[in-house]
Amino acid sequence: MKDMTAPRLAVVVIGGNILFAILIFACSILWLFLQTQEVKTDAQRASALRGAEAMRTTFTEAIEREWNSLGAVVRNVDISQADTRDQFVNAAADASYAVTWAGIADPGGTIIAGSRDWRVGEDVSNAEWFRDGLRGKSVGDVFASDQSDELDQTFLNFSRPVLGPDGLPQAVVVYRVSLGWVRGYVQNVADTFGLDAFIVDRNGRVVASDTNLFGNELLEEERNQATGPRHPASVLTDTSSTEFVSAFASNVGGLVVPDLGWNLIVRVPASDPDTPGFLDELRSTWGMGLLIAALSLVYALISGLVLRPIAELVRVAEGIANGEEVYPRENASSAEAASLSSTLAKLQTRLQSAGYFSRD
Repeated sequence: MKDMTAPRLAVVVIGGNILFAILIFACSILWLFLQTQEVKTDAQRASALRGAEAMRTTFTEAIEREWNSLGAVVRNVDISQADTRDQFVNAAADASYAVTWAGIADPGGTIIAGSRDWRVGEDVSNAEWFRDGLRGKSVGDVFASDQSDELDQTFLNFSRPVLGPDGLPQAVVVYRVSLGWVRGYVQNVADTFGLDAFIVDRNGRVVASDTNLFGNELLEEERNQATGPRHPASVLTDTSSTEFVSAFASNVGGLVVPDLGWNLIVRVPASDPDTPGFLDELRSTWGMGLLIAALSLVYALISGLVLRPIAELVRVAEGIANGEEVYPRENASSAEAASLSSTLAKLQTRLQSAGYFSRD
């Protein structure tokens, strides 16, 4: 008995291939979406790392410039000449926005020269910068000033000894560097590069920052960069659920300056609007979609040419089964069609010889 619910072979074959083409196209769109997101994130990771490295290099050069200035004073100052001492310390403070005060202490710890004559005669023998400076090159920790007449309230000291011919220290030269200058420099550089930046010490405390894009507070994962295992760049989410890429650069200050213990963390958006997005990439896939549609149409036409003769032979077979005296046409559209038409012809001939077909 003929199953009237079964679909035609042509519908099955052509429809199946169209569905397969649609599935391939949908999978291509999904793959494209995932790849686009990954490419954009990878691009921003690379951008964040480049930004961190560029900012570290720029800031390191600025710190090294102040350190080398201190070295020039140490090499050239004549400790025995009061006028020369005063000229050097005043010039150092006047020439740099970073240096708020420069001074020279004798081996006993008494200030013998100070910019604008400030602190001359003061005993600094117990000061950390003096004790460390007697032993060699030194960069102190950030500290708060106890001088009420200073506009900036936090500093760090650079100090180096002036050695005599016998190799013993004749004096210690100190630069007091303003953290206000550090913060201003970080803000200017971060704004120039279009990123958020934090300078943190080895304990994860923020020394200076500039945050125009994301939140003002470091996340715990970022603080851990300074004290634990480090990852060059990570995708994180701030308190407002905004994704960003956080990149880490160590040893801000370089190799010339004694270790400051400072590290740099920068943030950039997780996706760059200038990077081609999913919709941009999707537009380029319409050509692929049209190609798939064209190929499907061509396939449907070819399938029709191949399957139509078989459908005709099926109708002939149905006619024979119903007692109709029909003759199949010879068909060579395919090997299967040729074999089926030949078989039906033989079957029709035998049935006719056996008197199967009745005449009215």
